[in-house]
Amino acid sequence: FRLSSGERKSIIYLNGGEVVFAVSNARENRLFDMFLQSGKLTKEQISAIPNFANDFEFSKNLIEKGLSNSPEIEKFFIVQTENILKSALQGNSGEWVFSPFARIKESINYKISLQKILLDFARNLSSETVVKQFTGFQETFGVKPKSENNLDLLPIESFVLSRFDNS
Repeated sequence: FRLSSGERKSIIYLNGGEVVFAVSNARENRLFDMFLQSGKLTKEQISAIPNFANDFEFSKNLIEKGLSNSPEIEKFFIVQTENILKSALQGNSGEWVFSPFARIKESINYKISLQKILLDFARNLSSETVVKQFTGFQETFGVKPKSENNLDLLPIESFVLSRFDNS
C-alpha cells in the first residue's frame, strides 16, 4: 500500500496478506532518528555514518562499526513498522494505492503485531466513529479461529467476542 497525506508518505509491504515492513518519509519514523531518540546513539555518531538517511545502509554501518547488532536492529525495524502503521491509522484523509506488483526482498520479513495495533486503535475510537463505519444491518462479521487470536482482551471484550462463537 502506498499512502499519502500532504507531505507525509508511507509504503506498507505485505507478504501473504501479513504486514512485513513499512517505510515513511516522516523523520520520526527514520531509523537514525529512532536510535537518536532512544539514546542509543548521539548526533555525532549518526553524522559520522555515510548515507544515514537510508535505513538499510545505516543499519549495515551500525553493525560494521560495532554500534549495534542484528537482533537490536531487527527490534528497531519492528517498532518502526508498527509506528508507521499506527500513524497511518490516525490519518483520516489522503490517498492510498494498492499495487499487487510491488515486491519486497524475501529477507525483509518482520513479525508485526498487526492484531494488537488494530485492537489498540479500535479501543480508542469513539462510539460515534464506530457507528458511522457501518453502512447497514446487512453487514456480517467473521471471527478468526481461537488458535489465531493471541490478543489480550479485556473481560468485556471477551464477553462480546463469545457472543459470536456459534454464528
